[in-house]
This record gives sequence, C-alpha cells and structure tokens, in this order.
Amino acid sequence: MSRFGRNTRDILDTFELIQDYGVDLICVEDGIDSSKGIGKVIITILGALAELERDNIAVQTMEGRKEKARQGRWNGGQAPYGYNLVNGELEIVEEEAKIVKMIYELYLDDNGMMRVANHLNDRGYRRKKYKNNSLELFTADFVKRVLDNEVYMGKIAYGKRKTQKKKGNRNQYEMVKSDDYIVSEGVHEAIVSEELWNKAHEKRKRTGVGNIKTHSLEHEHKLSGILKCPSCGGNMYGNVNRKRKKDGTYYKDSFFYVCKHQKLADGRICTFRRQPPQDKIDLEVYLALRSADIGDLIIEELKAKMLEMSDKEKIEKELEGLEKTKRILKAQIQNISTRLDELDVDDIAYQMKYDDLVFDQDKKYTDLARVKQEIREVDRRLRQEIIISNSAADEYRALSEYLWNWRSMSELEQKKFFRRYIERVELFEDFDRKERAVKKIVFKFPLSFATSDYTKGDLVPHKNAKLIEKHGEMIYDRWEYVGDSVMANEIRWDKEGHVEAVTLLVKAR
Repeated sequence: MSRFGRNTRDILDTFELIQDYGVDLICVEDGIDSSKGIGKVIITILGALAELERDNIAVQTMEGRKEKARQGRWNGGQAPYGYNLVNGELEIVEEEAKIVKMIYELYLDDNGMMRVANHLNDRGYRRKKYKNNSLELFTADFVKRVLDNEVYMGKIAYGKRKTQKKKGNRNQYEMVKSDDYIVSEGVHEAIVSEELWNKAHEKRKRTGVGNIKTHSLEHEHKLSGILKCPSCGGNMYGNVNRKRKKDGTYYKDSFFYVCKHQKLADGRICTFRRQPPQDKIDLEVYLALRSADIGDLIIEELKAKMLEMSDKEKIEKELEGLEKTKRILKAQIQNISTRLDELDVDDIAYQMKYDDLVFDQDKKYTDLARVKQEIREVDRRLRQEIIISNSAADEYRALSEYLWNWRSMSELEQKKFFRRYIERVELFEDFDRKERAVKKIVFKFPLSFATSDYTKGDLVPHKNAKLIEKHGEMIYDRWEYVGDSVMANEIRWDKEGHVEAVTLLVKAR
C-alpha cells in the first residue's frame, strides 16, 4: 500500500478514480481486495499509516541533516566555489580560493557587486564549468552568493531556506527564507577570516536594500522593469542625469531609461547605449492607454465578449449532461426499489433476485454520488468563468477612472497604474527625437481599439453625461466611442505613430 501512495487523500482519490473505470485494487502482500466490503476500510486505514510513515521518515531525515550541520560537516550537494568535495568533506581549491579572497577585498574597497564581477571578467578570470552551470563569466549574483555564504569563514549554515506549502493549495510548495537556521563551526578550513566576512556582511546590510533617495524624492521611474531593451530584450531601468551648478546647487534632474548593458547571463554583451528620456516614453505609453475605448457601453460589450470567449457555453453543456445523468440514475434507483417491493418472498429464487437487485442499486448509488460530485465541480467552474468576466469589467471601469484622474495622481500611483495594466513595452532601436519611440505595448488583459487607427469613429458625450468645470472650461464628464473596434492584447506602431497592427485576443485552448 505504501507504494500506491503515501498520502491518505491521494490514495482515496486514486482508488475512487480506478473504481470509476470498474477496476479493483488488490495488494497481495497486504492482503487487500477492494472488491470485498472490508477491503475499502482496510485501504483507508493503511493509507493513513503510510502517510504517518512518510511524515516520520521526513522528520528523521531532517533531524539527521540538522545534526550533521551542528557537527560542522557539509550536508551534501555541489561544493561551493573555492572548495572540492573529497570523501564528503570540503577541501580548499587554492586557485579558486584566491578569487574568493579577491572578491571580499574588492567589495570592501568601495566597489559594488557588479563592479567586482566586471573587474574579474576584464582581467581574464573565469569560473569553472559545472554540469548544471555552463557559465564561465562572473556575475553580480555570483558575487552576492559568495559574500553571503558563511562557509567561507569556516562555518556551516543550514536551514536558511525552507520548503513550505502554498496557502490555499494542497500539493504546491514554495521555497521561502527562514530567520531561524543553524550556524556552527565547520570542520573545513576557512578561506577568509571571520572579521573580514563580518565587515562584508555589515556593508551588505547597509547597501542591500538599495540607495536612499536624496534628490527628486517624488519622482518614480514608472516603466522601470516593464520597458524592454530593443537590442538584448532585457529590462530597462531608470537613470538620472544630475549636474551641479558653479554655486554648488543642482540643475533640475533629467531622467532616462537605460539598459545596464553589462555582460549578460549567457556571456553576451548588450550593445544598446542610448538612453531614451522618460517623459517621452511615459507619455507615449499613457496616450496609447488613453486611445483605448473604455466607455460604459463598450465595457458591457467587452464583458459580453469575454463571456463569449470563455468556456461558459461548453461548461453549461457539460453541466446539462451531468444533470440529465443524475435524473436517469435517480429514476433507475427508484425503479430498482419498486422491483424490490414487488419481489415474491415465497419465490424459490427470491434471495438471489434480491441480492442482485441490491447489488445493482448500490452501484447506482455510487454512480450517483460520483455524478453529484462532478456537478459540484462543474458548477464551481461555471461560477468562476462568470466571476472572471465580471472582474474584467471592474478592471475596465478602474482603468477609466485612473485615466480621468491621471493629472491628479502621484508619480507612485502612476507607476502602480502602469504595472497593473501593462505587461511589457518595446522600443524601436533607431528612433530619433521626432519619431515615435514605442514600438509595441503588450497589455495584461485585452483593450478595445479602432480597427484601423484612432481617428476612425467618433468620441461623443455619454447619454448620462453632465457638464462640469475643469481647468477653466465646461466639459462633459463622461464620453463614449462610436465606431468599429476590436479587442487586442497588444498593439504595434510604425515610427510615424500610425497603428501598424493589433493582435486580437485569442483564448488559449
């Protein structure tokens, strides 16, 4: 039974599944036969015992690893850079140990992790290739892992990360950091002194959370991480150009997006050196969202289209079929009950007929229970499809509100707005100041756009619109788009700013 499963729920679910196909479970060694009444009871009991055994083995294994860590011994896995694993013990590799020492010294000599990595790469140092890592160049992430690893000061740390079950999921787990972990004196030789390691660790704690802003406190790099480099495809980040005047004060900051164009993970070097101004890129993205059709009427149409493109109709048919099966089973059970009542107790074959009918009725009841469970599951899926379409409508309404109040929003709110609705933004690689810079925008959910360009159709006051005063003018507070439009997940332009193509929403099957 322990080979069939070590989780009671999984055992019972799998057992129920094979029975749906008329298959019984027979375990010769455990003496189990599910075709017999007592067999099902035994399966449940042994399933619980198998789960208990699994949990006990897991606890014992974990305790064994913790004890090994307390003894200062390596707990398995690939040896860290600077060491080889010989008969289960860590032994220093002198050539690599020199580079480890260099990393600590360079980092404490007022260098960042990226600069340390570049220093090593530029001077021809290379990492050893491993089975699961073919990269020879040093990276900032590698430097970070070296600086944070207690093994280099002669200690063994165990349990810094642990696996825990995801909330709301039965069989999904995730790796999380743990504040409660073991650090003990290792039996291996240290590469750097404990004093040097602690100095580096103190600097990591000071700088690990990023630099503290001292200028342009309200400014946010709104598309940082969403904007993609047109050369390497990597994320572009915010950058600031700050110049000091002769009197010691500063000119107004200028902000740009930049690809760090450092050596990439696969060893390639990004060649894109341009720094597009943030105000130009942000404005083009904002205007693209403004051009989307999100009036009240279109919101209801979009909601209807989302429902059309969902599996709602298919699920409803599935539900209808299950309901029909349920009615048939109930009728068959009732029919068997009637036939049982009509049996003649004086009939010589009474007991055989009675047993056969009861057996058939039991199977019908089992089928009915299974169908009812399927109905509950399908009904849940149907409700979920409807909720999705309603949630989409709520998002469109929220988008409309955001765009209407854009000028009054803080830069942080505008940044959150972009992240809420936009998946990625791509640039032309060779645009000039007079040309359009944004080549493509991919949205997190479909928006409605004109079929040809944004001048097609009319923007008219909504039927319930009211005149309000804004910026010294009387304007309508609600508008709607009248014209042909399509739903799109992404939209692309040419350099003159004309819409080149839209990608229609197609639900993956």
